[in-house]
Amino acid sequence: MKRTIVYMLLLLTALFSCQKNEDNTTGEIVFYTNAQAMLNCGPFDVVVYMNGDSIGAISEPYVEDTRPTTLEGIPGTLILNKEPGRYLYSAKFSCGQTIGTWDGELQTDRDGPLYIFLDIDKCNIQTDQSAYSGPVTGYIVGSFICDEEDGETGKVTGMRTDRAYCILLEDSGNANSEYPMDFYTFDLPDNQYAFPDELLSPNYDGSNCGPHFFPDSLKYVYKISFKFQKNDSVQFVCGPCTAMELSFPWQDFDQILVRNVSKE
Repeated sequence: MKRTIVYMLLLLTALFSCQKNEDNTTGEIVFYTNAQAMLNCGPFDVVVYMNGDSIGAISEPYVEDTRPTTLEGIPGTLILNKEPGRYLYSAKFSCGQTIGTWDGELQTDRDGPLYIFLDIDKCNIQTDQSAYSGPVTGYIVGSFICDEEDGETGKVTGMRTDRAYCILLEDSGNANSEYPMDFYTFDLPDNQYAFPDELLSPNYDGSNCGPHFFPDSLKYVYKISFKFQKNDSVQFVCGPCTAMELSFPWQDFDQILVRNVSKE
């Protein structure tokens, strides 16, 4: 009787082992990325492909110091199971003017999870100058009107520019600098804010031929949300400043076009 029970236990163990091996016919792959944490261009997805087919998207970065677990639903990961073999994979994101891609080959088996880290430092980054950014938030912190310049001859045309506005991005590193701005634009819609006339005078800062900045007490008053695209189509010169140590460093700031502008 005891021998019969032992044989039955051995048979059940063998059957369970076979069943377990039959079920475990795929290899687990974990994709994760730090892209969204490293780029300041608004929210975006990293779309992952295998053998040319989209398999899902990663909507937020994985920011832990250790590898992610293989539990589904962990933020910043994409987990799937594939039959053992070699696969080509790629991933892509588009955020504002930035387009990033990764490409590679992987070998999966049944021995354990395979981790694929889509590191922004190993990403192929390109810039699409025709694209607008994702939504960003900033503050109107100054303005100027200057003389139009002919882009070919470099001579003043005798015409004044439209009023341009200086924008400081939210949480910008320039907030406490000598020149608290990141961009300037000539196409801010007129209906966003009714600025007092005295706030817009003078047309530019005569001491350095740069923008006329609002007082510090108004730095965070005129808040806007917008999308932008770099564009230097308006050529201009402000005043007679020629000495390098006196002139405003226009080259350090981008001229932009804006759209989808709204008050915050």
